[in-house]
Amino acid sequence: MEIRQASGNNKKGGQAMFKQPKVRQAGLILFATTLLLILPNLTKVLG
Repeated sequence: MEIRQASGNNKKGGQAMFKQPKVRQAGLILFATTLLLILPNLTKVLG
């Protein structure tokens, strides 16, 4: 019951409210992971 209520709340009024923070968090996570993956490679290439 609890899971159904949460999903219902997210579908009804949560699309506009919760999409932007999730997109921002996803962007920050992708940015951080790309930095962690690229920076060591750049140091190897430059060094």
